[in-house]
Amino acid sequence: MSAPPSIPIDNRKDLLLLVLAAHGEHEDAEPVIGVTRLQKYLFLLQNEHHWDSRFHIANPYKFEPYDYGPFDSQLYDDLAMLENAGLLSRRPAGPEPSAESSESRRRDFDWATVDRELAPWESEDQTQSYTLTKRGLEFAKRYQLDPGDAEVLTELKRRWNGRPLQELLRWLYQNYPEWATNTRLTHLRA
Repeated sequence: MSAPPSIPIDNRKDLLLLVLAAHGEHEDAEPVIGVTRLQKYLFLLQNEHHWDSRFHIANPYKFEPYDYGPFDSQLYDDLAMLENAGLLSRRPAGPEPSAESSESRRRDFDWATVDRELAPWESEDQTQSYTLTKRGLEFAKRYQLDPGDAEVLTELKRRWNGRPLQELLRWLYQNYPEWATNTRLTHLRA
């Protein structure tokens, strides 16, 4: 039986799958805790490494300064789609830090209402752990990623996955102050 054909990286969901498939400090395809952390990882790939233009992503994330820095609500749709496709698994990971909880509630308020059938987790005060399923891992292995790009992903997860979200936000606000203009955590900007 031959190996399945490779898949081009050309969609923002590809970037999301690559982040989740990346090695972390403690394990392969280490889970990412919290959607806010995922937002920041994807922001860094697009803004520091220009992966959206390098891989010709047709419809990249369009971040805007929000309550906790760069934010794009499309990530929620992408996560739901990947979960429904059986590529992604989401599990409660404990009580939400204030940034996670407030960002989720603010998004709900901005959307005016949330259909609990489409987004039942929005009623929980839990941070979610995002990981690839076995099927998702098999799918992600089909991407053609050169060793340098794989190292970028590994370094990103090793640097930030085990640290508190507040540290990542502080670093982001100091290095990208224009993205902290609307933050609720003004004490992290200094």
